[in-house]
Parts: sequence; C-alpha cells; structure tokens
Amino acid sequence: MQDGKPLADAQVICLNIDPSNGWTPGGMTDASGIVKLRTLGRYNGAPAGTYEVSVSKIEYPDIQSPSEDSPDYKRVAKEIADNTFIVIDPKFGIGKTPHRVEISPSNLKHEVDVSPAVRIKAPTAKGG
Repeated sequence: MQDGKPLADAQVICLNIDPSNGWTPGGMTDASGIVKLRTLGRYNGAPAGTYEVSVSKIEYPDIQSPSEDSPDYKRVAKEIADNTFIVIDPKFGIGKTPHRVEISPSNLKHEVDVSPAVRIKAPTAKGG
C-alpha cells in the first residue's frame, strides 16, 4: 500500500533475519498491490521465519527506446534519463526498512505501507 492505495509494479524482497536461513523470497506486486512470493525465483511461497520487507519501484517514461544507431538515440536516452523517478522512499530499501513480517503456515497475509509517495529523480548511469 502507498497513500491508502494498492501499489502495482513494485519489487518486494524479504530478507530472513535469521543468519542461518539464507532463503530470500521476493516478487513483483500486481495491479492490486499483491505479491505472491517465490523463493529462488522458482518455488511458490516462502519458508517460515521473520523477514525484513524491502520494497522499491522506479517509474520510467513511456518511450520506445530506439536502437543505438538511430539518429534519435541520444535525444531519447536523455529524455528517459530526465524522466525516470524513484517513487518509494529509499528508507524502505534493503537493510533500511522498518517493516518486518512473521511468515508461518497460519500467518501468510501481510500488509506493508510505504507511504508517503515520493518522486526522486533516479540517478543516471555514468559512462554509458
């Protein structure tokens, strides 16, 4: 959730706080803001445990990228760089998030709120 609404297309990563358990489930939220966790990108669900929940999302402009040999390549690349934004506060990132959830067979649904919405210009790649 963000600002009382479901947050679509956000990346969710769950880091197990037990150092002996290296499983890191994650996934992307759907249009309803729901993520169905997968472990190792292959297995449905997450092992039982307590996790730090990291959430991130970048919004890109709706621009079709031309090939590098196109005369418009530099102009379009600049437009993309100038209009790409981080929309979740970095305080919800890996190693910073205040969100923790306990996953167990009887406790599978959790709501995480990453309010308020932000709009931070994304850093651009150097030398590319």
